[in-house]
Amino acid sequence: MNVYKIKEEVRIKEIELKVKNLEELIEFYVNILGFKVFNEKNDFAELGSGKDPFLRLVRAENLKDESYRSTGLYHVAYLLPSRKDLAIMLKHLLDSEAPIEGFADHLVSEAIYLRDLEGNGIEVYCDRPRDQWIRSGNKIAMSTEQLDVDSLLELSKGGDWKGFSEHGRIGHIHLKVSNLSKTEYFYTQVLSFDLTLRYYGAIFLSTGGYHHHIGANVWQSLNSGPRSEDMRGLSYFTIKLPNEQVFENIAQNIVKHNVWHIREKTELYTKDPDNIAIKIIA
Repeated sequence: MNVYKIKEEVRIKEIELKVKNLEELIEFYVNILGFKVFNEKNDFAELGSGKDPFLRLVRAENLKDESYRSTGLYHVAYLLPSRKDLAIMLKHLLDSEAPIEGFADHLVSEAIYLRDLEGNGIEVYCDRPRDQWIRSGNKIAMSTEQLDVDSLLELSKGGDWKGFSEHGRIGHIHLKVSNLSKTEYFYTQVLSFDLTLRYYGAIFLSTGGYHHHIGANVWQSLNSGPRSEDMRGLSYFTIKLPNEQVFENIAQNIVKHNVWHIREKTELYTKDPDNIAIKIIA
């Protein structure tokens, strides 16, 4: 049976987090990552860079704390347009004594890892030029090697911190899931992504030849229960499809596989096998 695949690149357009202390989280993302506030009310805020918000923070009452083993967000990865931008970000994070947890060279990209004040995982990264990626069909070589921090700090010299790049955005999202086989089936057969890599308890998925728009692992969450809607952290993430025809194809796929969803014109709301909510838009 032929399986429909998305040929163009999608975008992870937005993520929403349920939080307890909205004011502290806004301050963190503004001062530490350099996001700007697009909209702020008593119970929510929209932040991002350039012309587009991409992070929604929603204050919710009586939230359950996530456990180490909870399914949900492993990290959201914010993509910077150049290595110079990453270098300036690194210098700023060090100067700010930000809660950096690690660094990595993933062959296709270079990354810095940290957490916000409520434990939500964050990656800030830049891609290497695509002609340097090692490909074999749809598969793309990735690894976790030591980041050359010294060369980044050298590159940061002469660059002034002016906040998160106006060309920055969400590059990918990485999820904690309970079962890789079920997750792989959902994202490849229902949502029509390509599998780009299997890697020691994790899978990576994309469209249009990117290294990954979605990662998923069972490192902490193997065989855990479904995500609860009254849990702190990830509320949903949004996948922006390339055009309305692709949207119709995916919507038909979701119906064909009898997956729960709500649709309104060119916006569709569904959930993955771990009850992680996804908004799909054209």
